[in-house]
Amino acid sequence: MAIRALARMYRPAEELFVHCIRRTKNGDLPEGVSRRYTAIALIGLATEPPETARTVLAGQDPMDVLGRLLRDSRDSQDLGEVALTLWAARMFNHPAASMALDRLKAMDPVAGQWPTVETAWSLTALVYEKPTEGLPGGDSSMSLHDRPKPTEGLPWGFSIGQNSPGPRKAFRGLFDVGKEIFLPGQDSNLE
Repeated sequence: MAIRALARMYRPAEELFVHCIRRTKNGDLPEGVSRRYTAIALIGLATEPPETARTVLAGQDPMDVLGRLLRDSRDSQDLGEVALTLWAARMFNHPAASMALDRLKAMDPVAGQWPTVETAWSLTALVYEKPTEGLPGGDSSMSLHDRPKPTEGLPWGFSIGQNSPGPRKAFRGLFDVGKEIFLPGQDSNLE
């Protein structure tokens, strides 16, 4: 991760990252703020040591920054923003993650016409689980930074394969039957 650049893009007063920094003849010019970019940065920072996250966030706690995003998500009309916020909150195991989850459910990504990327973020946020005891990655007290990555055998992901129900039915299953995760080779009884 580009830690120094991220730190330059963070605005502590707003608890948000700027959308971009433009180089001008008068120097670097920060432009706008972005809840999406803030959530994406937090997703990345969740895999870094805690002191790195605090450095990027000008000494602020990622849980506090997430708290702001979660509160803002309650009124958001932006599916991507809500999904990324939920994903980040789940990565940090934030106790108020349900704010974004409730908003995401209310937005009904199954019935609406949403861009593919935002739908994919929604699905990822819904199926993401921190590893718990007995699963690859060790106990739940281990920091995410120290755990094996998804490619190292975590129970992560969703498969659209020969035996899976396809994205629409599986996505509906996440809302209708609770937590239905399809891994490669699993059959589903969803219709």
